[in-house]
Amino acid sequence: MVQLQRRLLFLACFVLATALMGCAAALQHERTGPIDGDTAITTKVKAAILDAKTLQVYVRTNNGVVLLSGVVDSAQRVTTLGNIARSIENVVSVENDLVVNCGATSNECEIRSPVMY
Repeated sequence: MVQLQRRLLFLACFVLATALMGCAAALQHERTGPIDGDTAITTKVKAAILDAKTLQVYVRTNNGVVLLSGVVDSAQRVTTLGNIARSIENVVSVENDLVVNCGATSNECEIRSPVMY
């Protein structure tokens, strides 16, 4: 009788441990899924923008939302880069905070982009 109880206790512990390992693996996948996707989106947007030979443009992605910030040479470039970012697969939306170079040093230009940490 005691031996049967020990076997049942061992079996219950084994089943519980296996179930908890499965939950931990699922939780880890949830944590890394969007981050990996955001990294891929950022890389694709940067590659597409490089083709446009644009300097001083910064790209960040959070949950599929792309933030473009920096200084460009024309209003047309602001629109073009926003459209390029929107065309990338898995982009949910684009926040286009690009500004047109005002012809002065960067300290004298208006900065509209929010600070992100």
